[in-house]
Amino acid sequence: MIGASASTGHPRPVRRKTVILALILAPGLLFTAASVWRSESLKIEATPSTSKDWYHEYLKLFGELSEKPDIGVLSNRSFDFFENIRKAIDNVEPNVRCSRYGFQSNNNSPEGHQKRKRKIYYGALIASEPWELFHIVGTETFGIFEGMVFVEANRTQNLTPRPFLRAFNNQATLIIQQLFGVPKVAVIPYINEDVNVRGLKREHDQRDEIIRGWKEMGMQPDDIGFLCDADEVFTRDFLLALQVCHIPSLEYNE
Repeated sequence: MIGASASTGHPRPVRRKTVILALILAPGLLFTAASVWRSESLKIEATPSTSKDWYHEYLKLFGELSEKPDIGVLSNRSFDFFENIRKAIDNVEPNVRCSRYGFQSNNNSPEGHQKRKRKIYYGALIASEPWELFHIVGTETFGIFEGMVFVEANRTQNLTPRPFLRAFNNQATLIIQQLFGVPKVAVIPYINEDVNVRGLKREHDQRDEIIRGWKEMGMQPDDIGFLCDADEVFTRDFLLALQVCHIPSLEYNE
């Protein structure tokens, strides 16, 4: 399937099966106990940027975090340049958007009434990804996600130590908020010194932290959880379709 891309303005393939499989975590909100350190409260505060010049604020903040302030900027295009592309995608009629993927609009759902627009919560494990990557994904998905939860670990899956880059870093959180247009952002540190927790077990424990974070942000059973790697993203068009189309796999009460 094909969807329009805000970062390029051109069609791009969409892997629907992957996101549907990832989303089955959301309806049940299943949580497992992980023997890890985490803060008592995420203390998530909605602090959206009120300045239309947020893009330059991001560049300024990035310069304070990097010895090479020119790194992390992929384009000298203004925020408005990409915003105009996003608006063109956002203004597509729901019936047209849904039909692209073989779905019906919620306006035409079997129940015959307009349903609540699904909120999408994003979650990913992060390590040493460059800011350029966040810039790309944020350009595509700006303003779509209700909340974002990242988990950063102090060790790799094979227990090699690594420093925290974005956990415990308020400026990094602010940059993510501005790049994605999302007020609710949490970067959860994962510290687990148990040598028996390694490999996929360690990864799964970290993903459990993401799901807990979504719940603390107010996720409801009929919302969507987008659990992915930081370098994976769907087109803006498809994410919007997930919010407004009648998709049996996502209907919690059916």
